Amino acid sequence: MSHAGDLQMMPLLLRVSVAVELLIDVGVLIRALVGGDDASVPGAFFRLAVVGLLGVLILTRHSRPACWLFAALEYVTAASCLVFAFIKFPGLQPSFSPVLLAAFVAYLALGVAVTVGGRKLRIGPAIDSR
Repeated sequence: MSHAGDLQMMPLLLRVSVAVELLIDVGVLIRALVGGDDASVPGAFFRLAVVGLLGVLILTRHSRPACWLFAALEYVTAASCLVFAFIKFPGLQPSFSPVLLAAFVAYLALGVAVTVGGRKLRIGPAIDSR
């Protein structure tokens, strides 16, 4: 089967979710590089590398375990956004950040989309039981 045929079998929701996450991570890396935030560059690069590798495995190999890891990464990121939306560091002061709350919703939605899309993946040809 051709590569184009493989992508047609891939759920659209899954393809869009992977693409959106990669764009977000590229943007975060560029912001860390341009903004001169040297402490954030290694983490942003590492996240982009991990998400990129998982995205390639999802899109080319239709890997369900890669979907699960990708979704888990989204859920952990969503949880950290939720914590930081209501607690200011350093000092553990109560606060509210609508930007981080919006990021929580976005990462949670991406995690759900990848989870749902991963369940709909067709893994290889059907086995002939004759």
